[in-house]
Amino acid sequence: MDNRGNQNRAFLFLQGPHGPFFAHLAKMLNATGAACFKVGFNRGDQFFWSNVKTYIPFRDTIEEWPDRLDAILTSHDVTDIVLYGDTRQIHAEAITTVEGILHRLETDGLPHPAPFYRLLSKVQGLFASADPFWR
Repeated sequence: MDNRGNQNRAFLFLQGPHGPFFAHLAKMLNATGAACFKVGFNRGDQFFWSNVKTYIPFRDTIEEWPDRLDAILTSHDVTDIVLYGDTRQIHAEAITTVEGILHRLETDGLPHPAPFYRLLSKVQGLFASADPFWR
C-alpha cells in the first residue's frame, strides 16, 4: 500500500461485520500512515480487534453515547468514522453527533471490500436510511 497521504488521518471504527474485517482494514490504513481506533460495544468487538492500545470499550448507557463519542472524537483527533450500516441505534446517534463536524463518514452494508472501502461525503450504502437528507 502507498505510505503517503494519511499521516493526518484518524479513523474511528464503530460496529462492523462479524469477524476480523475491520481489524484487517485498520492494519491496511495504519500502513498508509493513518491512526485507527475502535470503540467496542461487546466482547465480539474486543475479540476481533487485536490492538489493545487502540481499543476503546464503551460500557455506558445509550443515553451517554453522544457525549462519550464527542469526547472520543476530540481526544483522538478523529477525522473519519467507519461503521457498518446506519440503522443501528449507536450508529444513528453517531451520525447525528458528527453532522457538521467530520468531513467523512464511511458506511457500507457489504461485509467484503467491494471496492475496498468507500469514502463518502453522505451516508449511503445497502442499509442507508430513508431520510432524504442523506440521499
